[in-house]
Amino acid sequence: NVIDTVAPELTITCPSDTTLYLNATCDADTTTGSIGEAATTLSDNCDNTPNLVVTYSDVVTPGCGSEYTVVRTWMAVAKDTCNNTTEKSCVQNITVRDTIAPMVTLTCPAPAIVEALESCYADTDSSATGGPAFSTSDNCYVDSDTLYFSDAVVDSVSAGCYSIERTWTVTATDGCGNSTTETCMQTITVEDNTKPSLTVTGMDSIQLYTDANCFVDTSYATVGGLVYTASDNCTMDTLIVEYSDSQAVLTCSDTDSALEGSYSFTRSFTVTASDECGNDSVVMYAQVVEVIDSLAPQFTNTCDFSNGGTEYDCCTSLNGEVDWETSLACDDIAVADNCDSEVSLTLLDTFDGQYAPTDEVLSFCQSSIPEAFESGETCTGHDPHNLRLFSLPGIGTEMYADVTGSGLISNNVDGTWSLTQEVMSIDGSGGGWIIEMTYSAAMDWDEWQAQPGAHTYKLDCGNIGDDHENWDYRILEEGSLIGTGTYAGDSLQAFHAPTNELFGLQVGLGGSGQNANYGYGAWMYYSGQFQSQQINGTGDIFGDLDCCLPWSVTRTYTAVDDCENSSSFSYTLSVNDEEMCDDFSDGEAELGGGVIGDHTPVVLGGSGDLTTGKTPIRVTNLQPNPTNDWSLLGFTVTENMRLRVDMVAMDGTLIAELYDGIASPNVNHTLDIEANDLDAGMYQIRLSSAQYLVVKKLLVSQ
Repeated sequence: NVIDTVAPELTITCPSDTTLYLNATCDADTTTGSIGEAATTLSDNCDNTPNLVVTYSDVVTPGCGSEYTVVRTWMAVAKDTCNNTTEKSCVQNITVRDTIAPMVTLTCPAPAIVEALESCYADTDSSATGGPAFSTSDNCYVDSDTLYFSDAVVDSVSAGCYSIERTWTVTATDGCGNSTTETCMQTITVEDNTKPSLTVTGMDSIQLYTDANCFVDTSYATVGGLVYTASDNCTMDTLIVEYSDSQAVLTCSDTDSALEGSYSFTRSFTVTASDECGNDSVVMYAQVVEVIDSLAPQFTNTCDFSNGGTEYDCCTSLNGEVDWETSLACDDIAVADNCDSEVSLTLLDTFDGQYAPTDEVLSFCQSSIPEAFESGETCTGHDPHNLRLFSLPGIGTEMYADVTGSGLISNNVDGTWSLTQEVMSIDGSGGGWIIEMTYSAAMDWDEWQAQPGAHTYKLDCGNIGDDHENWDYRILEEGSLIGTGTYAGDSLQAFHAPTNELFGLQVGLGGSGQNANYGYGAWMYYSGQFQSQQINGTGDIFGDLDCCLPWSVTRTYTAVDDCENSSSFSYTLSVNDEEMCDDFSDGEAELGGGVIGDHTPVVLGGSGDLTTGKTPIRVTNLQPNPTNDWSLLGFTVTENMRLRVDMVAMDGTLIAELYDGIASPNVNHTLDIEANDLDAGMYQIRLSSAQYLVVKKLLVSQ
């Protein structure tokens, strides 16, 4: 037998190892049709067509997730007809992998706006701002998915105003670690809409005062007057104070062409508090600023006068002439003010004293009883008197003297010359007159002579000197005598005498015709009612004049600026001050005319003392006079003094000492004078102190 023991020759070749990938449905085609079959070669020594069977078997090993590996073993069995068999195998490795990542769908929440509230807190939690919507899927399965966010602060202006870019992230992972990450961005805006808290208080009105240069710093930096506080829920940025000033309004009264000085204006404040997020709080505040000029003008030139000072001036002539206006003049007076360029300057002269000039009267003179000589009589041989009336019914000639010192001359502004004087009869009858006379403007000797008709002068005592060329002459314009005492109710009108104006009122040294003193004298006519009768007649008036009387004038300059701030500068001119001015002398008069004595003047009837023209001793009564049994003497003194009262014969013999003691002031002293044992005749009653002598005559009849 031929036995065929030779098995077929067989070779097998597996398909290459391959890697497959799961598809979208998590499938992979591991079929041989997809990945191939094993290849064989077969031959046999005898059989041309040996039987060949090729098979395979798979061993699947799971991997991650849905992945797995397949070990595919191919087996080829060749058998010839003699049943000689050859087996061959090979292994094919198939790897199935999942490389498809999961699918993620992510939708971000809408942008959010969050407001910063108190303490600048803003709730940006996702519970407040919202979360995203998302979904995941995988071709096989999703092993895990995660959602988270991260914030990035952008556009940050302040703690209260900024933006957050919130990035949401979703990651889905399958079992094989394939993962997909999706992100989206949500914008969260944090807003601070709260305005700052702003409080503004201040002074509604501020007063400032100008300095010596009219300057005042009105700037807010200096003046202030505003208090403000600001706070914010988050962060303050700026606090700005702005102001504007209105047009200044001058507040003083306009006294000149240029209104200057005090003014006011309104300062309008705008206070703005801003936080870092642009929120503003604005407060408006108005304030009135008053600038006050309270400084008065200052005197810069006062012509060497001192404020409140006193200057002295004395009369330069017997008529009392005083050039007081020149003495007070200050043509260069100057003032300056801190603000006002046109200071108002006024001048006021204030006159003081009984004898000070007035609007109607330029100056005054005192009229007194004409001074007598040592004999007690004037140069005409009469007792001193001021008024003499002739032809009075039942009386004849009666003489009257000013026993009260009331005589006053007014040198009027219009040039006229007025006399007012109260006189009493020197014979003790108790009758008297109030004299009121007004004379024309004065004429000097040349003017007097130049009048139409004859004009001359009257010199009753030619031997006392003749100064008529230096006298003033006047014409009586109107006059009256009003009765007093026992003449009460009587009234006489006075007229110029003589009618042809041959003589006039004459004023000057010796003008009275009674002595050489500075005085006046005139003739007159009278007509009227006297003791229930209609009468007319003639008379004379006389008097010594003292025109250097004391008075003062205070000149006050007042400077006023536009704001009515005023300052005054004043000084006083004291005229004819008794302590500063010497008595103005009448000069040495040559007296004569057969009068007994040395003609040395003495004080008579209270008309004045030898030093100042005034005496503190005044006789108030010596009546009855004449007397044949007794008479009552009354007298007063103005100061405490030792006083002696004597009765003296006209030859100087002492008849009786009536009183020697202390006389108290302002008391009416009286003495009884016994005359029943005296011889008939004229006696003198002499009242004397250490400095003064007053003489009155007493006539003793049978």
